[in-house]
Amino acid sequence: VTRVAEAHDATPTQVVLAALVRAPFPVVPVVGCRTPDQVASSFAGLGLHLDSAEVDLLLAAASLETAEGS
Repeated sequence: VTRVAEAHDATPTQVVLAALVRAPFPVVPVVGCRTPDQVASSFAGLGLHLDSAEVDLLLAAASLETAEGS
């Protein structure tokens, strides 16, 4: 996540949200923000363009983390 975020000059949260909205399955992200600035920063991720290879990489990483954590 960090490498993709750095490549796009974005935060990890923005990258994760951008990947989730492009996922090939329904996802409803729950974003925990404490301040208006955090809300604005998080939602900026919705306008972030990730290519399909980046989305696949992030979704695969999430699948691996989930499988290893079970």
